[in-house]
Amino acid sequence: MKLNLTQHADNDSLVAWNEQLKITHAQFLADVMYVAAHLPNNKYAINLCEDRYYFMVTFAAVIVKGQTNLLPQNRVFETLYAVVEDYTDSYCITEEKSGALELEQLDIRKLLKKETKSTEPNNTIKTPAIDGEQVAAIAFTSGSTGKPQGNSKTWKALVMGAQMAAVRFGLDKNRAYIVSTVPPQHMYGLETSILYSLQNTCPVYAGRPFYPEDIRQAIESAPQAVILITTPVHLRACASTSNIQWKNIELIISATAPLRSEVAMQVADKMKATVKEIFGCTEVGSMASRETLKEQTWELYKGIRIYPAGNKAYIDAPYMDKDIALNDVVKVEDEHHFKLLGRDEDMVNMAGKRGSLSDLKIKLESIEGVDDAVVYLPDDSNDVSRLTAFVVTEKLTSKQIVAELAQKVDRVFIPRPIYKVKSLPYNKTGKLTRQALIKLSCQCKSK
Repeated sequence: MKLNLTQHADNDSLVAWNEQLKITHAQFLADVMYVAAHLPNNKYAINLCEDRYYFMVTFAAVIVKGQTNLLPQNRVFETLYAVVEDYTDSYCITEEKSGALELEQLDIRKLLKKETKSTEPNNTIKTPAIDGEQVAAIAFTSGSTGKPQGNSKTWKALVMGAQMAAVRFGLDKNRAYIVSTVPPQHMYGLETSILYSLQNTCPVYAGRPFYPEDIRQAIESAPQAVILITTPVHLRACASTSNIQWKNIELIISATAPLRSEVAMQVADKMKATVKEIFGCTEVGSMASRETLKEQTWELYKGIRIYPAGNKAYIDAPYMDKDIALNDVVKVEDEHHFKLLGRDEDMVNMAGKRGSLSDLKIKLESIEGVDDAVVYLPDDSNDVSRLTAFVVTEKLTSKQIVAELAQKVDRVFIPRPIYKVKSLPYNKTGKLTRQALIKLSCQCKSK
């Protein structure tokens, strides 16, 4: 079965925009077909484009060419070379070539600049139809618990996921403008910006704003209220800005990490918008949502169900070849609802007692004067003395933090040592990888 590349009904339908440009469906198709005709005949394309429109054109052109997008979590050379080891027939598409990267590279910026000089959008180009079973992308896990693993995504799975999300968020009835701070290489960013635009006809902001003022400008450049797709890290930064007045936001969607209720409350008050969270994983994609300030329970998208088996919970989605076991520890309420308790690797045993690192993080962050925190267990020991915490605070000493935490948790779960740091090493998707925490630990020990 073939499925259309886009669901835009006419040539003048808006696909993407920024402060200078409005990109129609006709222009998008012209760009896609031109780029597809100039791609090399490899099997895999490592899509490194950071500009969201360049990424979208590349993503679509690669699929039209019959190739597969490889979506690494970062642009570090070591990561890229590791990807190429597993997917040997690969080349890179980027906005700017790097002379230090020893891989075949195609400059999408230069290619599209040549195209705009030689041709105009062709209003007779038909929307390509893609084989639903074609592997459109291979997305990689974040690496927060080890080496990133590739997960194949068929075009059918991506299309059906977008359709289910459209029903959940009302995009099937009222299209919305999208502003996203999440890299499109991340599964969450891919689904909620690229696929929402292609399959749910939601115009998407072409750039990727990072700082609060950049985000505000992107939001206010839209002709109507937007859906802001973002992460808890960005929301904390936006809500803490006293000199920015937020407007033109219809809905805020957050993912990649749990959003604390007190942060959600601050965001809802400051940014004057409803705050919802998406739950998902790289293996399945987005699958459930909740309104943070009203719901403890997650509701699965219509068509997806959850069921317990043994000590695991499994997800049954119509676009998956097999049911997927969640790495998260959940309490299944019924086949459409569950409560999130933590992740398997998040649970630790200390002196015969079982606890959650995420819960410890929440308890640390609830201490007045603590701005941010994380707890992790090094690989070399399961002893409680090796549980390590990194805390961002200007007011408290490590001893004061221990004293406050002792009133909230069993003493066997109090981290030792507790390091005070200026900031935590979040990556672009707002996650803390294990490798980053190990590096931070080494830096703290050496001081």
